[in-house]
Amino acid sequence: MKRSLLAMLAVLAGVYAGLSWIDRNDDYAAEQANWKINRKLELVLRDPMVSADRTFLELEKEYKGLAVRFPDSYLAPQSYLTIGNMYLVRKNPERARSNLQEVLRLYPGNAESCAKAMTAIGRSFEMEGDWPKAQESYRLLRKSYPLTDPALEVLLYIARVYEKNGDRAGAQAAFAQAEEEYKKLGNRYAGSEVEVKSLRLLANVYVAQERWREAVETMGQALISAASQRALTPPQANVLLKSINTISVVELKDYDLPIGIYKEFIEKNSWHGLRPVLKKLIKVLEDLKANKVKLEAPKS
Repeated sequence: MKRSLLAMLAVLAGVYAGLSWIDRNDDYAAEQANWKINRKLELVLRDPMVSADRTFLELEKEYKGLAVRFPDSYLAPQSYLTIGNMYLVRKNPERARSNLQEVLRLYPGNAESCAKAMTAIGRSFEMEGDWPKAQESYRLLRKSYPLTDPALEVLLYIARVYEKNGDRAGAQAAFAQAEEEYKKLGNRYAGSEVEVKSLRLLANVYVAQERWREAVETMGQALISAASQRALTPPQANVLLKSINTISVVELKDYDLPIGIYKEFIEKNSWHGLRPVLKKLIKVLEDLKANKVKLEAPKS
């Protein structure tokens, strides 16, 4: 009996290994095909307004063909997203929308791809100067896929659009809404990836409004929370550390704020590989403070 079970397990393992190999082969073939089409697209996008409409239609056909050939590949919905964005670059928002809506129709279970499609649909309405329809797209994005990256980021994006357009009242209201929502999400999903993303976006809200101290404190929370979840990547740590140091030293002239953040990090994450780096930063900041060094932002 034991030998029979072992034999059955070996067969099952072989089947799964075979299926895994098939999956890898399919992805590899899809990636090869996608790479070839992308190369053609890169050449066209060097001057998209000069290329003939026929060229874009041919690329559209090739991307759709890839999606048909590899329906289970992650590149299938990506193909329609690429087509949509290609037509946005071409300044053809209507055709962009028709392809982006195919993502919602064909891949309703792929939340991240659908969220990206809805974001691009919003951009297409902006291109036509229809801000109310763009806002409605962003509202539906947040309602339908609330925890995806595009949905989380769109609140800050809307505030920046108002700011860019010189609508001070609209920008203030949008920043206030973004701040409130990111705080709620951070509290509701404490200890999760959503909390860290919300904290980073909240910090960006503060930076946009030059609320420097709140920005640094929030970045510190994001740094410590991500590390506690064992989810802090080197690129994320690099961005956060540079931002904390630059804002603290240049804008706030405050060395104690980052030193306190880094000491708290070390205390709460005594096992983390970032500790030696933070100890060096603390030493540098303490030396700068002792020598009363003041750094100024470069003049634009």
